[in-house]
Amino acid sequence: MKPDNERTTSSLQGRNQWGDKAYPPDDVLREALCEYSKREDNNPKRLEALAKDFGLQIGLTKLTQIQKDVNIPSVRRRMSPEEEASLVTHHVNKDTGQANDPRAIADMLRLEGKPVPRAHIRGTMLDICPAGLKSGSPALDGLLGSPLPLSELRTRLPAMDILSSGARP
Repeated sequence: MKPDNERTTSSLQGRNQWGDKAYPPDDVLREALCEYSKREDNNPKRLEALAKDFGLQIGLTKLTQIQKDVNIPSVRRRMSPEEEASLVTHHVNKDTGQANDPRAIADMLRLEGKPVPRAHIRGTMLDICPAGLKSGSPALDGLLGSPLPLSELRTRLPAMDILSSGARP
């Protein structure tokens, strides 16, 4: 990691065609980028926010390099599988009703600054409590057992019975 305000451009004079840049200190930059990450901002939105908050006009390549330098958490820069499993296990055990699905747990972990891919959360949940995963995600019934039965939709009003295909009986 480079010391504060020592980010330079690639030319020998320290300038390129875009002019001088005034980078904020790394700790301030890390805090702002972590906040953008928690808000689920994509990279173009992060560039806009950096321009608005700090007056910093940079490109996507430089943003990616800065995020890597200041170690911004991402689902692509992952932790060890044991650490991921322990975080997911902790959140599943906190949910006594087993009502949270993988997306809810992924959101909780992202807000803590520890993003974990949903596929790994789903796999860990299947190992820990398949019944909880089934109750939190009824759409997964086909993967975990019998699919939900389909039937016609009926009302108590006369002549208002409609099949799920839209046809009248």
